[in-house]
Amino acid sequence: MTSGLEALSAGAGPRAIVLSDLHLLQRESPRNDAFLRLIESPVASSAQALWLLGDIYDLFIGPYKFWGRTHARMLKALERLAERGTSVLWIEGNHDFHIAKLLASVGVEGVDADVTRDFGGRKVFLSHGDRVNSNDEAYLRWRAFTRGGLFRATMRAVPDALAERFLVPLGEKLSHDSRGRDRYDPSLRALYADYARKKFTEGYDAVFLGHCHLEENLNEGGKLYFNLGSWVQGPYRYGLYDAATNRVEVITF
Repeated sequence: MTSGLEALSAGAGPRAIVLSDLHLLQRESPRNDAFLRLIESPVASSAQALWLLGDIYDLFIGPYKFWGRTHARMLKALERLAERGTSVLWIEGNHDFHIAKLLASVGVEGVDADVTRDFGGRKVFLSHGDRVNSNDEAYLRWRAFTRGGLFRATMRAVPDALAERFLVPLGEKLSHDSRGRDRYDPSLRALYADYARKKFTEGYDAVFLGHCHLEENLNEGGKLYFNLGSWVQGPYRYGLYDAATNRVEVITF
């Protein structure tokens, strides 16, 4: 019996580790330790790609130097993965954004957009998924504001020390509020599945989403829709995507 963190055996096609909505805390915790164990493990270094689909932390926003200290071990682990040849992609979510510059400094591709990948001959769609629900108008307005020029300029104007003094306690509050609960409506399950089916009609073989905290692993007519759910209520797990079979195995560790 393997631990779920052992090196991958040779396979017919490339494989990717898929994670989203971990909502890691601003301090040491079992949840944070589990993520570090995973990205420092043989399975991560033997995968061809690591896809982080947003909301990896409860709060990780802005171009601030103190994040490099706060998340030093995590950033170093991702840097080592990138140096060993694992392609690391971090799609920004609604809890982690404006971090692309910091991620680039450790060889990680940070993107605030949906991403299309040709992976092992499969056309793959990757997104945080926070724009799937077009009825959530209040959130979509907030999202547009936080990605806009005024918000960016304000963040650049805030000194690093002041940002740390404000953002770290805010992150702790968000972590406390999210602990032990998921606030997402089960009725969104059908909405997200239908969104994936629309992507199938656009020629995608596999669709990976996050945000809604509703775990899904659907295979329809050779097409795949996968959502990891979240780590807020556990257990700690990751999706292992095999391009040869166009399927995901969910592995608990």
